[in-house]
Amino acid sequence: MNPIPVGKSPRDAIASQLTAVQDICAPASPEQTCGYLREQYEDVERKLKRAFRAERAVLEPKQRELEEQLDNC
Repeated sequence: MNPIPVGKSPRDAIASQLTAVQDICAPASPEQTCGYLREQYEDVERKLKRAFRAERAVLEPKQRELEEQLDNC
């Protein structure tokens, strides 16, 4: 068995740290999708309770978007 050649350049050193992963994607069921959206909505609600004004400007549109998506659940 021949050893795998290892380069000495910095670019080769970075590439040697990568791991190939094969991921299988499958569509989520409506129940899974709604559960995920509910979790996201609850997370945004918790953050809004403690948010400063600047953070609210980011979180409130996200909350409205999630509310619209949850209307279909």
